[in-house]
Amino acid sequence: MLWIWGTLLHSAWAVASTDTPADTSANALQWALPVEASPGKPLPQTKFSGPRPGLWLEVNALQKVLVPADGTLLYAGGVSASQTGFVIGHPNGWISLIASPMSWERTAGIAVGAVVRQGQELAVVRGGRAEILRQLNWSVFKLDEAPLRQELMALVPDAGEAAAAIRDLLFARLLQLPAVNAKGLLGLGSLQLGLNAGNNLEDCTVRFVGVQMPCRSAEQQDFLLPVGVHKLEVQSGRVFKSTNTTVHFISLTDTIVQNIEKDDRNNYLATAYAIDRSELKADSSESQAQAQAQAQALKLEQDRQLAAAENLKRQKEAETLAQAQALKLEQDRQLAAAESLKRQKEAEALAKAQALKLEQDRQLAAAENLKRQKEAEALAKAQALKLEQDRQLAAAENLKRQKEAEALAKAQALKLEQDRQLAAAESLKRQKEDEALAQERLAQEARQRDAQEILRVNAELSKLKEQLSQIQAQKAPVLDVPVSSNDARTGMRRALIMGNDAYKDVAVLQNARSDARAMSKTLGRLGFEVSTHLDLTERGMKEAIRTFKSQIRGGDEVVVFFAGHGVQLGATNYLLPVDIRGQSEDQVRDEAIPLQRLLDDFQDTKARFALAIIDACRDNPFKTAGRAIGGRGLASTSAATGQMVMFSAGTGQQALDRLGPQDREPHGLFTRVLLKEIDKPGVSIERLVRNVRNEVARLSKTVGHEQVPAVYDQTLGDFFFRP
Repeated sequence: MLWIWGTLLHSAWAVASTDTPADTSANALQWALPVEASPGKPLPQTKFSGPRPGLWLEVNALQKVLVPADGTLLYAGGVSASQTGFVIGHPNGWISLIASPMSWERTAGIAVGAVVRQGQELAVVRGGRAEILRQLNWSVFKLDEAPLRQELMALVPDAGEAAAAIRDLLFARLLQLPAVNAKGLLGLGSLQLGLNAGNNLEDCTVRFVGVQMPCRSAEQQDFLLPVGVHKLEVQSGRVFKSTNTTVHFISLTDTIVQNIEKDDRNNYLATAYAIDRSELKADSSESQAQAQAQAQALKLEQDRQLAAAENLKRQKEAETLAQAQALKLEQDRQLAAAESLKRQKEAEALAKAQALKLEQDRQLAAAENLKRQKEAEALAKAQALKLEQDRQLAAAENLKRQKEAEALAKAQALKLEQDRQLAAAESLKRQKEDEALAQERLAQEARQRDAQEILRVNAELSKLKEQLSQIQAQKAPVLDVPVSSNDARTGMRRALIMGNDAYKDVAVLQNARSDARAMSKTLGRLGFEVSTHLDLTERGMKEAIRTFKSQIRGGDEVVVFFAGHGVQLGATNYLLPVDIRGQSEDQVRDEAIPLQRLLDDFQDTKARFALAIIDACRDNPFKTAGRAIGGRGLASTSAATGQMVMFSAGTGQQALDRLGPQDREPHGLFTRVLLKEIDKPGVSIERLVRNVRNEVARLSKTVGHEQVPAVYDQTLGDFFFRP
């Protein structure tokens, strides 16, 4: 089905509505012709023998179809098996039906239900040969039935048989409503002409006030004219004008003067006309006699033609009556057949609809059963997975306890061995001291006898003491045990905490500052001297790093935590201050802080242990600003001896701030897990890193994401946040 819409132009054939607001008749609305027409030019329409209240206009190719009055477009599409058109609802329950057996060249694309205005373009008549006339019907009905209006609004165009049956039923009901005299709404009358079929079978040409119009052979002609007096001149051929039983033949140079006015029933009719004939005047009596004889012969010929025309008219009227009766019988038969076919189609459509409903119910039941089966299978799989996870957790816990017991046994055995060695060293020391005392006594007894011998003994005693010290140093082993703030550690525990949320030219973050505050609070509680900074500019970050570096002493344990944006350029990772602009890679290198600078500062200060925690592996911060700088995540890095670097996600991965829209945690995924592990007593840094990686990877997989923290370790010995 072809749908064509178009733009509307205002027509000059509009008439004003009445002044009474309470008037709900069709005349209360302002109407215009439903086609584009030239003001003052007669508009031809098809002439019918019976009463036709609507307009049956003859239109040309590419002529515009217009909205006749303000209203709402209720329907556009097929109105019967052979016609397409539009239905427009007007105020006070009036309906316009514009239909044609032709298809539209194009339409204006106005949606069904849209408000339309008088003169707005609905469509353009299909193209082709311009001289071939098309027919368009416009009828106006009074529609007080709200259900039918709702059915028209809800009708969806469809090529299916069920939709076609519903469409035919609706428009059959619409056409049964009483129609309004459309010519009366527009203030138009008509001038009807016919060809002299007996004497002239060729086309004729007439002229209306300077506009030349063609007449077609073997047809009656009906020209729509506004109120007033109109003059028609015959240019070629021969036509006739009939009233009641009188037929007037009009030939070349003859003129009809027609009066169009409103009668007492509010109809606009051609109420009177006159015929002017041109006569030649001769100067001589002979010419006058010849003219008189010719006039008498012409009068006789006209009377004969009138009589023949009257007889022909009566014969045609009888034939027309018989044809009308036969046509009425045929129409009644066709209506009965159509009603029977309609009922049959309705029954078939109802049966199909019921069958379709049953099939839909069956499919819904099957889908519901399949859904329940899948849900049961998914539940069984989830339960089996839960059991397997519990088994693995139990096995891991048992293995953990076993390893802890083995480590405890080894530590106890080592402690016993150390105690034994210390006891042996103490016994040897006492033995040596006793020997020294004995020698001292011998020296005192022999002091008088030999002073040099005393000096020698003293020298040997000093030598023995030195050997004893060496033996004690060799025999007492160094234990690899956790070092706390109260142990033999000579340095301080220091921490630099930075959290950037309020970025100015790149994406703003939500959790970096809260992550930094939580980390600062936790480390301060564990004995660290903490320096905390939030939303640092480039200058502020560099000054904070420089100040922190100046406070570090040899043997210190140092932790640096950064939460914010980071970016990888080449093989180098950069930490971004909040005032970063990043118009180019060179500018980022100038304004951002290289991570390697922090690591180099740790190495310069000779810190005993240095840990850098970087929670900056988010999506590319420059992507939303339309700049292709860097990529997702951070690149792998290297740590110097005594250093450890920990990233919140691996290379090319993105760190999550939350686990879905229902996650109400105030910290990012990595930091929330790290804070819990830091606060556990007796957990070494190696075990802490392993626990954080496993837990972050597990939680990220619950939302279909992959995040595994990366660690680069070059530390010696062991380190505990909370011994």
